[in-house]
Amino acid sequence: MAVTGGTGCTLILMEDSNICAFGDNKFGELGVGDDEKHAEPCVLNYADKFDGHEVVMVATATLVSACVTKDGSLWTWGLNPGRKQGGTQEGGGVPDAFHEPRRMCMSLHGNSPVQMVSCQMHFMLILTAAGNIWSIGAGRYYELGHGNLEHCREPKCIDPARFDGVEIGMVCAGGHHCVAVSKTGGRVWTWGNNMWGETGVSDVQGSCVQNPTLIPATQLDGEAVAFASCGMISQCL
Repeated sequence: MAVTGGTGCTLILMEDSNICAFGDNKFGELGVGDDEKHAEPCVLNYADKFDGHEVVMVATATLVSACVTKDGSLWTWGLNPGRKQGGTQEGGGVPDAFHEPRRMCMSLHGNSPVQMVSCQMHFMLILTAAGNIWSIGAGRYYELGHGNLEHCREPKCIDPARFDGVEIGMVCAGGHHCVAVSKTGGRVWTWGNNMWGETGVSDVQGSCVQNPTLIPATQLDGEAVAFASCGMISQCL
């Protein structure tokens, strides 16, 4: 069982692979098919909501949720990170929100199964079995990891060379900054907004870290990192 919480909502992954959801639901982030608040738990049955595929991890943030199923598929609902920024879509564009889970086509992330997902209100990080990170959404503070401020309507792979070509084993999205941990060796890269020093890159504090930047092991007492967690303006390793 695992629990994840966003702003005003909670998702619980149960031992039977169903998801229990409750709380605010302005953009359908509970995945129950509406945008009404649900103060009592609602069950997302994997047999119905995820085509019978067991859920292995779940993530939520402000107004958006996602999960990974056992077959390596990524499902998202709530506010759509690929939406047009600054307003409602016009001319049949990408919808602003989805009130029920929808499966992302695996071709959008290199035909590699998804291992984990981490999301925030305006962007999402997708880690695949190939050890690559794909990002989608708004890069207002370089949080997409591509070295620019461009919005990505569809997932785009962060250049593996930014991580010295090593496979990534964990990703975490903060408010506007990100952390990646290597699959072996416990090496850590960070990027994005650094107004409060949340990336740990001290020489650019008050600005942004435009590309994934390695945190020297010497700054971590020479220890390998096993886990990372990010908040709005902080991180813990």
